[in-house]
Amino acid sequence: MKIWFYSLPTEIITTWDEMAATLLAKYLPPTKVSKLKSDIMTFTQLDESIHDVWKWYKVILNEASNYKLPTWLEI
Repeated sequence: MKIWFYSLPTEIITTWDEMAATLLAKYLPPTKVSKLKSDIMTFTQLDESIHDVWKWYKVILNEASNYKLPTWLEI
């Protein structure tokens, strides 16, 4: 099995930032980013305990950590 990185043309990536952007575009499409942001912005507690909800919320924030979300959006 060939690794995705080795299948890229050698001239396509010349900096670390380009590599990070290419990798994120490949494995974390904009639709997933939008979904994570939406989950954070529409976060509500229903019948769960605060402890369970907080654990779930931290998981979402951790998944979105690569996107450098502003603190106000997390709160």
